[in-house]
Amino acid sequence: MSRTPLSFALLLLLPEVAPAQDLQPLMGRPVPGLTATEMDLFLKGLIVFNRALTEAEGLGPIFNEPACASCHNHPAAGGSSTRNVTRFGKIGPPFDPLADLGGSLLQDQSLDIACREVVPPEADVVSQRKTPICFGGGLLDAILDADIVANEANQPPHLNGFVSWVGNPAKPKDPLRPAHFGWKGDALAPISFSIGAGLNEMGLTSRFAPNENAPNGDQNLLDQCDTVSDPEDRPDAFGITKVEHWTNFQRPLAPPPQTPKSGMTGELLFDQIGCVDCHRRGYVTGIAPEAALSNVPIQPYSNFLIHDMGSLGDGIGQANAAPTEMFTRALWGLAVRTSFMHDGRVTGMTLHDMMIACVQEHDGEGDTARQAFNALSTTDQDLLIDFLQSLGQAEFDFELDNDLDEFDWFFIEPALSGPVPSYTPDDPEAINDVDADGDFDIVEFGLFQRGFTGQTAGLTMPARPVSTELILSIDSGGNTVYVAPGGSVRYEVLGRLSNGKTGGLAMFAFDLHFDGGPLVPADFPNRPPMDHFATDGAVHTLGLNNPQGFGGSVLGGDLIQVGGAQNTIKNTFAPHPS
Repeated sequence: MSRTPLSFALLLLLPEVAPAQDLQPLMGRPVPGLTATEMDLFLKGLIVFNRALTEAEGLGPIFNEPACASCHNHPAAGGSSTRNVTRFGKIGPPFDPLADLGGSLLQDQSLDIACREVVPPEADVVSQRKTPICFGGGLLDAILDADIVANEANQPPHLNGFVSWVGNPAKPKDPLRPAHFGWKGDALAPISFSIGAGLNEMGLTSRFAPNENAPNGDQNLLDQCDTVSDPEDRPDAFGITKVEHWTNFQRPLAPPPQTPKSGMTGELLFDQIGCVDCHRRGYVTGIAPEAALSNVPIQPYSNFLIHDMGSLGDGIGQANAAPTEMFTRALWGLAVRTSFMHDGRVTGMTLHDMMIACVQEHDGEGDTARQAFNALSTTDQDLLIDFLQSLGQAEFDFELDNDLDEFDWFFIEPALSGPVPSYTPDDPEAINDVDADGDFDIVEFGLFQRGFTGQTAGLTMPARPVSTELILSIDSGGNTVYVAPGGSVRYEVLGRLSNGKTGGLAMFAFDLHFDGGPLVPADFPNRPPMDHFATDGAVHTLGLNNPQGFGGSVLGGDLIQVGGAQNTIKNTFAPHPS
């Protein structure tokens, strides 16, 4: 028996039910309460955040990725990814970032292979850094400096965390303030991140950072490879620069949800064993330029201090942090991440097992809490980890994929119990108990239906105030790929629409540029290309696939429709790419 139609009909019988509260925004959505102007800037910023820079716009000549969203995309724009960047230097003491050799950040792509950076042989420490999330960026920025200073002054005896005092690159004459961001406590605000990432990850110079990075510090190579005059980040037709667009998108991003919001036994244990001493729970933001970010209670779970983490340090000295010191990461959003620690070393397991592994990685000032965790019974450890899984859990999102759909409903529908309190915050069914009264009743069902059908502001992205764009990316380790002469590399071209104005229909073409002569397909088709789409949903030998039932159909080998689904085209470079 189908469950969905019955339940949806039930809601139609009760239109007078008005929810007392709304659902928390999904990650990648804006905070509630933005003005029309702020929402317009947010949506414009999202487009630019997703868009890849071109060489003419200032990409390179050395860089790591061409778009913000190349690294910040999971589970939505502004999130994390599996992309790591490389840091290097000499251990010392003191630590030497080898700045004259291009350190401490390696830019691993370039517009011209002659300008490609490498880790210099002088480096005796090389470390990986994972992409951080941007969610809740404006809210973190709005935390009162005095609260962070108070965290430094009120620590247990075994902790020696300290404030990282940094400047604002957008206002260099302003006094230093406590850092609110960064693996090493090196960033003050979202605009600091935009300026730094624009220059160091994409090669975009701006009025705030007007000087290009020279490949491995070689100014002659920079002169040879840099073709665009600085600063490259100039206002667009709206009078807004890319750095400003990126910041306009990041600042209003909603924080990761937390479900249930409080009351879990695991959180009490989290407090008891001392995790909360570094991962402080609650703050109330101060007065921000946006009213929607002002006086907002938030729970990021960080004290925003630098601590000596012993062997967990990344070996890199940066800003005010020594090689063994790290900035306390905010824990919100843990539930949807796929790898953990600064280098992503903890991955490939269940969330439960990854959380156990993360605790065991804690050293230095984190060792006391680690030992206390290990002293807990297995039952109590499980309860604590269940609490950690609530950080990033949206209401009703059974699948933990940052949306509400029929698959979530299939799994949560059996928990629809009516107004009979039977669930505790520790029960899995608590993700459905929005009003925390111990049941999953018609009130919550109404909220689920509103979220499912796009009637909840926090779950539905408003239409963007610009025309539809097709965003292309190459899934092959980067948009520029180099392989040895005579070798081959698999690649995949991905296309996605910036909005739904086309009803999910689009056609696109792409060119491959390489310096090995004419590009000849490895298996040149003898028939028209459309004959090579698989007819059974499987991937054809040429890699052309448009699964039936997912937005497209194939009849007699001819492509009939390409709809709003993932349609991929795969092939192989040949014969002699370089």
